[in-house]
Amino acid sequence: MNSIKIAVPTLDNSGLSAKISDHFGHCRLFTIVDLTGKDITNVETFTNPEEQEGSCSNLIAHLAERGVGTVVAYGMGGGMFEKCSALGVRVLLADRELHGDVGTVINDLISGNLTAMQHLNLCKGNSGPCRGH
Repeated sequence: MNSIKIAVPTLDNSGLSAKISDHFGHCRLFTIVDLTGKDITNVETFTNPEEQEGSCSNLIAHLAERGVGTVVAYGMGGGMFEKCSALGVRVLLADRELHGDVGTVINDLISGNLTAMQHLNLCKGNSGPCRGH
C-alpha cells in the first residue's frame, strides 16, 4: 500500500485541528501527517528549527530527513519552491477560503482535490499572492 508523509505549516500543535500558517518558511510549527492509502496512520508536530535561527535555508532538508515527501501551503517563495523540487518534495496548494486547518487539507488531498503549486502561485513579497503575509 502507498504511504506518504505530508507536512503543513501550522500555528499550533492541535493535530488535524491545527490552523494553517500563512508563511511556510518562517512558521513556528509543522503538522506532519502519515497516510497509508487513504488512512491517517500518524499525526505529529515538528518545531521548525530554522524559525528559531531566523532563516529558512535548510528547512526542506530538515523535513526531507524526517521522510516528508509532500508539503501543502498557501504559498511559498521561489527559492523554497526550487529547493523542494531539487529534493523531490512535491508541493501542493492550499486555498485560504477552503482550508483553514490541517484536517480539511488532508481530506482534500485524500480526495484528490488539491493541485500542484505552480510558479504563478509563488510569493513575490508585497505584490504576490501572499500579499507580504
